[in-house]
Amino acid sequence: MDNDCDGVVDPDNALDATIWYFDADQDGDDDLYVFFPSANYFATSIKDGVFPFWLPGLRSGIPFYSDIQMGVFYPLKWVLVAFVQDGMLSQQAYQNYLVFQYFIGGVLFFRLMRMHGLCRSSALAGSMVFLFSGFAALHIIFFSSVEVVLLMPLVLIAIKHYFARKSLSRVLLISLAVLLTFLPGFPQITLYMSYFSIAYWLILALYDELDRQNDWKRIGLSLVRELFIIAATFIAALIMGAIVFLPAFENWQYSHRADFGYEEIADTSMPFYYLVHLFFPNFTGVMQPTGNEVQYWGFNRDTLGFERYNTGYWQYWALSCYAGQIGIIAFLYSVVFIRALWKSSFRLACTLGAVFALWFILGRYGGLYRVLYEVLPGISAFRGPGRMSSVFNTAQAVLVVFFVRDIIQGESIARIRRFLLVVGGLYLLFLVAFVVYGKNACALYEHAELYRFSLRQLGVGIAFTAVIILVTQLIWRPRLQKYNGVLVGILLLSIFVDLFMAHGGFHKGDVSVQDYFGDKHGLVSQFQKYTRQNGPCRFGQVANGRLNESVVMPRNMGYIHDIEFPEGYVLFRTAADSRMRKNLPTDALLDLLNIGVVAERTPKGVQVRVHPTALPRASLYGRIAKYDSYDELFEAVSSKTMDYRNQVAVLRSDVGELVFDSDRPRTACISKKITNNRWHITCPSSDPGIIVVSQMYYPGWTAMTPDGVHYQVIETFGGLTGILLPEGSSGDIDFRFRPRIFFMGLTVSAVSFSAVVVILLGGAMRRRNGKRRSD
Repeated sequence: MDNDCDGVVDPDNALDATIWYFDADQDGDDDLYVFFPSANYFATSIKDGVFPFWLPGLRSGIPFYSDIQMGVFYPLKWVLVAFVQDGMLSQQAYQNYLVFQYFIGGVLFFRLMRMHGLCRSSALAGSMVFLFSGFAALHIIFFSSVEVVLLMPLVLIAIKHYFARKSLSRVLLISLAVLLTFLPGFPQITLYMSYFSIAYWLILALYDELDRQNDWKRIGLSLVRELFIIAATFIAALIMGAIVFLPAFENWQYSHRADFGYEEIADTSMPFYYLVHLFFPNFTGVMQPTGNEVQYWGFNRDTLGFERYNTGYWQYWALSCYAGQIGIIAFLYSVVFIRALWKSSFRLACTLGAVFALWFILGRYGGLYRVLYEVLPGISAFRGPGRMSSVFNTAQAVLVVFFVRDIIQGESIARIRRFLLVVGGLYLLFLVAFVVYGKNACALYEHAELYRFSLRQLGVGIAFTAVIILVTQLIWRPRLQKYNGVLVGILLLSIFVDLFMAHGGFHKGDVSVQDYFGDKHGLVSQFQKYTRQNGPCRFGQVANGRLNESVVMPRNMGYIHDIEFPEGYVLFRTAADSRMRKNLPTDALLDLLNIGVVAERTPKGVQVRVHPTALPRASLYGRIAKYDSYDELFEAVSSKTMDYRNQVAVLRSDVGELVFDSDRPRTACISKKITNNRWHITCPSSDPGIIVVSQMYYPGWTAMTPDGVHYQVIETFGGLTGILLPEGSSGDIDFRFRPRIFFMGLTVSAVSFSAVVVILLGGAMRRRNGKRRSD
């Protein structure tokens, strides 16, 4: 962020005067302003000895631990704790953390290919496609999704291991592998890849029975048995992961996403015309986190995202599934000659899986997704069918291994040569058609720069295809056989360069964490001094009359600094937060959300000012207004027919017939933060009432006096937290976040995981004793 100061920032001035700034654009991507800062919050909290149950710094409070995409329970995430220095996670350590997982994924994929008897060179080719194809390369900004994909070869390895010798222990190993794919925190990808794993399992079972020459009745019974084993395997994984799933499900229920319908879920679907990106990845431009190169203009305007934001640049990575020219060629080859290649169970599974995934990616344009949305478990819970590209690219990577193996071993080389010549001819025809008709076919090509860019992309794609054609034409020629190794090396090099040219530029961001989140103008230190003098409050940013994520401070500063914001980019907003933002005017929000300082974008620049009418962090109300619905409640607060400064608005269903008769005005309570999970609230009056705590309502908060009296925690003002004091209370109240569902999940996970470990150890000891007796 590069804001220029139009005045002098005095560090000793505790924001008792106005400061002006010029506007500036905000740079960054999700890794920079979501995943790194969230990893920092996790690692620094653990380093300080506090489990990050709650994050007060964004959205007026969110349940951090139960946002599954934060990956709090992923074992590798805990390694980052060791790299916290001077109160902050090392950016270099985090980058190494990302790269290391790509390395692990490549090793696992290579091992899986070797288990299927495929040669090293072909396994290396497939590993490059697996690691650097569109989904894995570009979804690095949503790295939890990539983490799941990189672990999926482990599940397939465990399934393959099970068919070598079926036993309960090996089934449980599959469950543990599946559990591990849940922990990074992207259940949508885990779901899609799990369906792919189940298909692989069933095809292996089918081929196993065919090898035994059983009749179809026995084969059917065997597959039904395997289906029961598969169900038990995944149920066991879910039970062991209860510590993750139960809080995550609760979070989902209380989030804004629970109300999504088909239109929202299917919004990021791939239009048919977008299929050109399977062949030429940057055909309609590139989209970089930063930089001034040709910008991506190929997004689909027929989406809710475009309707809301007048842009759709995220479709560049959300729909990208380019796997190199070798990837699309291997896929088409396997589809065209599927009958000739059916003897390989793995190849058949990946061919069918890739076809299914591509059809699925079309989403609302392809028809299949609408059916699966209604009938297939889990599909309707996650938006964006384009993310099925994770399966498509993984299947393509496997097909590349088989295709390159065929080339290296000379298997069906004549058929491959003929096929590639046809592909090359079709590419040239497309090039000619684009040169002749391209400018007239698309209005956007009236811009000469865009037309030249697309033409170059066509040329690049055809050039890499030409390398593949050339290698297959030369390899295994009698006079050139001694150069086969060189030709294979050229093929492998072309695969890497192809994928690097397609996706490498996307990773050239130049914004450091220190620059992005740094306290450039001393506002952080000034605001912290202000809160020490005036009590806890939030820093609000306003643009166009509405609360905004970033005006003078970049988004998500609350992850890094000890500052609380009413806004921020979070993956799962609470439904309470969404309700209040949607239904209350900004002036009421500024007051109710304890926003003590406001940065507002004006025609002159950004004005930073104290907001004197903000309500305290906690207040005791003696007067109550009951409503039968949220609509009635928000209408009353918005129209000012009730005085929210002296009367608390609640739903009748939360308080029943309870009545407070006190006419005394609202009384400020003394609030002291102990940790981000815990506050001490001192109530200055012994009168009955409701203490309104200015943070978003979420189940799990408890209120208790030092002598053990518990008070009910309810929702107030349609989204804020309230402590019900029907008989009154004076003195301290211990207000802390202790979610019961976490401890319930912890108990279930601990018991089930221990049982699995005992079974595995017992099986290992029995095998060891049996081996000794046989010796």
